[in-house]
Amino acid sequence: TDDYAALFDKEYVSEVSIPSLDGRILTREGLVLAEDRQVLNLTSHYRWLEEPANEEWLKRHARSRLSPQDRRDKEKLAEQEQIILQEREAMWNQLAQLTGRTTEELREARQKIQQRVERQLESVKRRRVEREAEAVSEQVKPEDQPDDWWSQLTHSVKQELTTTPHRQVDDPLVIREELEYHTVLENISVEIASRIKTHRSQFPGLDFEVKTERHYPQRDLAAHIVGVRRPLTPDQYQARQESLEENDPLDYQIGDHIGLTGLEKRYDRQLRGLRGMRRIVKNRHGEILSDEVIRNPRKGRNVIVSLHSQLQRAIQDHLEAQISLGEETTRSSSGTGNDTEDVVDASPDQTAIGQGAHIQPPAGGAVVVLDVRTGAVVAAVSAPGFDLELMSHPETDLPRWQQLQQDQRGPFMTRFTQMAVAPGSVFKTMSSIAMLHSGQWNPDQPRYCQGYLHQPHQYRCYIYSHYGHGHGDMTLTDAICQSCNVYYFTAAEELGAQPFVEWSRKLGFGQRTGIDLPDERTGNLPNLKPDDVGYAGNSRGLAIGQARLTTTPIQIARMMAFIANGGELVTPYLVDQIEDVDAAQPHYRDPIVQKIPGVDDDLLARIREGLWMVVQNPRGTGYKHVRLSDIEIAGKTGTAEVGAGRRDHAWFAGFVPAQRPKYAFAVVMEHAGSGGKMAGPVAKQVVQSMLELGLLGGQAELAKREKSE
Repeated sequence: TDDYAALFDKEYVSEVSIPSLDGRILTREGLVLAEDRQVLNLTSHYRWLEEPANEEWLKRHARSRLSPQDRRDKEKLAEQEQIILQEREAMWNQLAQLTGRTTEELREARQKIQQRVERQLESVKRRRVEREAEAVSEQVKPEDQPDDWWSQLTHSVKQELTTTPHRQVDDPLVIREELEYHTVLENISVEIASRIKTHRSQFPGLDFEVKTERHYPQRDLAAHIVGVRRPLTPDQYQARQESLEENDPLDYQIGDHIGLTGLEKRYDRQLRGLRGMRRIVKNRHGEILSDEVIRNPRKGRNVIVSLHSQLQRAIQDHLEAQISLGEETTRSSSGTGNDTEDVVDASPDQTAIGQGAHIQPPAGGAVVVLDVRTGAVVAAVSAPGFDLELMSHPETDLPRWQQLQQDQRGPFMTRFTQMAVAPGSVFKTMSSIAMLHSGQWNPDQPRYCQGYLHQPHQYRCYIYSHYGHGHGDMTLTDAICQSCNVYYFTAAEELGAQPFVEWSRKLGFGQRTGIDLPDERTGNLPNLKPDDVGYAGNSRGLAIGQARLTTTPIQIARMMAFIANGGELVTPYLVDQIEDVDAAQPHYRDPIVQKIPGVDDDLLARIREGLWMVVQNPRGTGYKHVRLSDIEIAGKTGTAEVGAGRRDHAWFAGFVPAQRPKYAFAVVMEHAGSGGKMAGPVAKQVVQSMLELGLLGGQAELAKREKSE
């Protein structure tokens, strides 16, 4: 019939994606941290893989090989059909040999494709039957037919024009998937592809599609910063569609790579390439009638980060080694018991540990290094770490991937922005800022430390717990140098909590720093009020970095940059520039620097002096474990009590060179113990690496000359 003939003339329109490349993530010196690589997948036309072969396709293909006269010969037609089937079988056998796969593997791949297409076909058939049933039920009932002959004629014509033609059970139904190519093998080598392309007659029905995969050439380097892109799952796609009010501006589809963590997530919009699109029109036999590019692909933009890759690697390797030490590791630098710098900043539990005692390695650690003027992150390490290649392609080593997921130390946690813990005595630096700017504290007036505030059993200096005596007379710089708790307890009693809370808020504690990484934590700044229960005790605790105060390493590093640069609060950042493929010039970031009102650099200079003494003065808590002969370091140790029988967190934060600061840094070792002993040596190694890499060369020499003058 005409309806049946029209069905055979039906055209199938499909839109086929043209793959694009997402942008790369690179360091300043051009080291590639993340990139897309194109891979070739081997595809087969559905008719060449289905089993048994489609009869109509087989007959049509056989007829195309015969002359018009021979097409009427049934024997010749059957013979040609048999030849085609033999060619199909031979092709799959040759492909198995060429690719190193077994014929059974290829058969399973074909069966999976066929089962999927057949399910889709059955679904289409079922929906069509349902629609036809609905159409029949909606037709006018006999009792509703008009009575006069003219109305009956009009009604009949209308029914003929608007009713879907009745389909016989054996009418052919072809869905788009039966006319398309399907992926049989992924990531085919260029050599195999070349062999197939140059011997097309041996591999009929095969073709190739270009896909992209995200790769991380440096694997574990800066893994927490770079982050990962993974294929978009159906659930993620659905959630994304529901969250968008309009069409997706990035045109994400299931299977596309999307940034899930790190810079890959934060700069997903910039990194995302936009796929091109081809509109292909085919007849029911799968023959292409037209092929038109309706949108050209657009490559994603490259993101350039501020990291110094060699420094990042040096710190990362050192930090990983520190947290990987076994139980047999001893404190080789524990000293003789007279090294007071090892205990003045340690908790009572820490000072009770015997010399050379066996210790557990730290549960984790973090280091961050900032440019004090701009806030550019030069290095940021979180340990333990992980392999981005493994995270991106876990199927390559499932046992290792499962081990990583079960690691109780939390290797996926970005500690330098997400580990909010008590800062301990490092926060005395912040307290000093508040005390001096209150206008009610004389930094030169000595305050006597007897080892405790009022009662020997509470509000003590750690030196009292260890040696039974206090620090004696303390000025501000002395108190910073020797980490005198009583000095800061006294300030909290005299000034109350208000200046500490106010200035902590001004310097961004309890808030995100604004670093361009997702999921940064704010930490906690307790808003203490005079009528609060426990106000006095909490005020004293806040002054020494305890109470309910928690901070992140990036917040502490920014505080040190503030002191080092004379009172400007920088916003830390990782991305220096974004390369636009359509623009002649890349887009450079303008550093965000905030001048805090009311800051007196002369007062900050007194604090810088105290921080210098911490490392350079023999009585300083960082003298033994941090000091270097090649350059002067300023900083502060911190040992934050945790409670519950767990070891304290160890901190050291500061800036370098001490006289002309260029970089600020923070080191925290999770459940490691004494800040001076455990975090101090790590900080020393950080600065040593910076010297060896030439980051401090000119600055160090200039600082040494100015000091000698």
